Amino acid sequence: MRIYRVAGMRKVVGVEGGKGRVKDPEELIEKARVIGKRNATILQVFDAEYIAGPIHLVHAVRQALLAMRTGEMRAQSPDLEILRWAAVEKEIRRAIAKVGVHESTRNFAFVCVGENTKSVRNSITTLLNEFGIKPTNTALKLTRKKAELIKQKYGIKENRVEEKMIELIAGLALV
Repeated sequence: MRIYRVAGMRKVVGVEGGKGRVKDPEELIEKARVIGKRNATILQVFDAEYIAGPIHLVHAVRQALLAMRTGEMRAQSPDLEILRWAAVEKEIRRAIAKVGVHESTRNFAFVCVGENTKSVRNSITTLLNEFGIKPTNTALKLTRKKAELIKQKYGIKENRVEEKMIELIAGLALV
């Protein structure tokens, strides 16, 4: 698990990849909300095939936190706001279609935001254990195959996929 500090916000962000199979994605998402609330964190899960690496998620979290702080949040909950930013979408429905967890998801990306490292680690570890998902950083690695999937989904022409995703997230703040 990688831990990051969000500059100027006194928040800790944990990012973890995982491999496994979940029969009911809705159950996983609901359990993430419950675990997050219990640990005073915000926990979100993604299909890792469309996440360009840990910095993609950290930047999305930062933008979501800024939106929450300034009253610009468009989603009805902080976890959905993070999902919206990671997907570079205004609409939650479209964000879920782009980066959300589905029955076919085998590679997962987890992001958790909290006040301290212990609560962030605990939230992610608890969710992984409850669903039998094996933690692995390889799920977050930007492979050639994954880069092509992301380029196709977002209409990216350049090979700098992670940098381009960060630019797209930043651009969402302007519209």
